[in-house]
Amino acid sequence: MKMKCPRCGANLPAGATSCGSCGAKFQQGKRCPNCQSVIPSNAAVCPKCGARFAGQAAGIPVQKPPKVKGGFRWWYILIGLVLFLSGFGLGLVVPKQTAQTPDKPQTDSQSHTSSFALSSSTSQPKPLHMEGSWKQINSNSATMYQMALITENTIEIYWINTTEESRALYWSGSFEIPENPGERFTWTSQNDTTKTNTALLASSDTTKVFTYENGQIFYEVSAMGTTATVRLEKAAQNENFEASSSSLPSSSSEQASDVPQEYQNALDSAQRYSQNMHMSKQGIYDQLISEYGDKFSTEAAQYAVDNLKADYKANALEKAKTYYNNMSMSKEAIRNQLISEYGEKFTEEEADYAVQNLE
Repeated sequence: MKMKCPRCGANLPAGATSCGSCGAKFQQGKRCPNCQSVIPSNAAVCPKCGARFAGQAAGIPVQKPPKVKGGFRWWYILIGLVLFLSGFGLGLVVPKQTAQTPDKPQTDSQSHTSSFALSSSTSQPKPLHMEGSWKQINSNSATMYQMALITENTIEIYWINTTEESRALYWSGSFEIPENPGERFTWTSQNDTTKTNTALLASSDTTKVFTYENGQIFYEVSAMGTTATVRLEKAAQNENFEASSSSLPSSSSEQASDVPQEYQNALDSAQRYSQNMHMSKQGIYDQLISEYGDKFSTEAAQYAVDNLKADYKANALEKAKTYYNNMSMSKEAIRNQLISEYGEKFTEEEADYAVQNLE
């Protein structure tokens, strides 16, 4: 009796344990005609279902029962459920996207919302406009401060003294806003020496670093061995550079050309001592002629103090504030220091004014 290979269907001799065609290996036995279970070839009763039968020929290859086609499977339920939910989801989403027909105009609120979203997403930062006048905001004096005039590519800074009705150039240099300035930026200004070399109160620095932040410009200023940070803000219309300086002479160096140069230099130094150090008239004169100071002739020094437009009472008050706030001195001690020949050398009238106006 022959048998067939369960893998390739080749005819095999009865009792074969492997297929010579495909190499498949298999056990020997017979199948229960009732439940198709493989049972020993000499069995008369199926140990699985209990069926009794006459012995069948041995040598039937063990084959897996064929898969039942069709029938109900749990994954059919799963696939159907997924398809159902997907279709339900599309039914919810699609109408939202297509609910508005071309013939139905948008409401005002919808149009406003769309326009706002579009403008917000495409808005650009406002350009920074810095041209114009800038005024110092951290000066210790209301009558003496710095002002800057910024144009498209230049910045000029002046010492302003409204009491003495004078102004003097401090800086003239380049100005440039970065391409993307942001909230804070710096630029390095190159000194225009063609202007500053002839100005006695101008900075001699080759470059100066300026910083812009929160609507302010700040930079360092060094004078008489002291370095301070000057802060500027955009000046009001009635405080702009032209209004503040239109009635002021450009500087003492632009006065009458028939004055000897030494006299003019002494006057410029005297102006600096008054404006920056708030010195008395006698103190300025002594500094001008001192062998440890400027070493001007007595004639040049006298010309300087005679032609200097200074408010010595205001100078005395500024000195008094320094002693009062920084050195914690009493008013009487301050008055003595102001009039002392070893101190500030103000007149008694000037010292009394200063002490009476201390706050």
